[in-house]
Amino acid sequence: MFNSAYFGRLLWSCGLAVLVAASAHLWIAERQRVIQAVYPVEAWYTASQIRCSETAPRWLEQLLAYAINKRGSLANQVAYISPSGILHHCESGWIGGTLTSPAVEVDTRFRFASLTKLMTADTVLNEIAEGRLALDQRLVDLLPEIEPNDPRVANITINHLLRHRAGFDRLKTPDVMFTHRLKPWCPYDVEALSNIKLDFDPGTKSSYSNIGYCLLGVVLERVTGKPYRTLMEEHYSLRDRGMRFIDGPYWPDEVRYDFRNSSFYVENYYRFFDFTALSSSAGLSGNATQLALTLKAMRERKPLDIFNANIEDCREAYSLDCYGFALKIYEEPSASLTLGVQQGALIGMAAAAVFDSRGGVTVWLGSGMPKTDREKEKNLYTTFYKLLTDTDN
Repeated sequence: MFNSAYFGRLLWSCGLAVLVAASAHLWIAERQRVIQAVYPVEAWYTASQIRCSETAPRWLEQLLAYAINKRGSLANQVAYISPSGILHHCESGWIGGTLTSPAVEVDTRFRFASLTKLMTADTVLNEIAEGRLALDQRLVDLLPEIEPNDPRVANITINHLLRHRAGFDRLKTPDVMFTHRLKPWCPYDVEALSNIKLDFDPGTKSSYSNIGYCLLGVVLERVTGKPYRTLMEEHYSLRDRGMRFIDGPYWPDEVRYDFRNSSFYVENYYRFFDFTALSSSAGLSGNATQLALTLKAMRERKPLDIFNANIEDCREAYSLDCYGFALKIYEEPSASLTLGVQQGALIGMAAAAVFDSRGGVTVWLGSGMPKTDREKEKNLYTTFYKLLTDTDN
């Protein structure tokens, strides 16, 4: 006798088994696509849960909403110090999984990536102010083991290195500081620069360079007689500020980064790069608030502060690739506001530090990366510019 109830249960069980099997297969075979597909839902909820200090200006929340919706970053910190010195901050997301881990707090640790360059540049400016270095000092005079085959190497100065104008172009010659499984020659064997051919004449244009900032780290070691990390600890009291160098693996108090939009690397990406070599260009970690406080103090350095130097040079020959001392100078045609911007990026994270001509400093640290290249760097500049000019700060 036909048992319809039994047959119905059998069909339901078979359907459930097929669904579970299909879901398991999809998760195993297409895991990245699955977590990409659910991102909009996570983003919608995370954006609704942004937390800000009591008097934070509205644009800080708008900035984090932009990071969540356009930059692929759920977990974020932003800190803003106003021209009058008032600190504001906002946070979003969770340290690990959405709703399954503690929320990001003010003191949650993020990697600074290339925001580290600002501290390297500021330390160099301090050595110049103290008379131990000079802007026009040649690199070969500080590192005499370099005997260049390319005569242009002999013309590289401290000023060129600070402003990304030393002759290294990573679009023409691969960036050895970030080449998969390759141990870079800097800082271990700077004599290797003797055999390198530059990509352009020093001082003739700008091209962002990690090698240049590695060499500045070597210069600081040579001038002060101290290892770079020791010097930075003494100069900035890093531990008191909650800042630590990254050796590759994640610190216990560090946010977990989002690799769903990475086309190649995942959580263990750090195994393929030398973080000791990256110390002076991309080696530090900490939180947005303490970094913003540190950067605000840099604006007080005289006669060479990290923001104002070289702005006029950039105005005279304006391009998006014009750098002052580390900071890229950005203005829009109205020129009602000038920004000095340093971006940072490692796999699964992004960051930015922005100095504005009103006297404010902003630091954003994020845990993700965009899905497509439509959100290129100029989009970040224009977003900051719009938020800072359209809002009463």
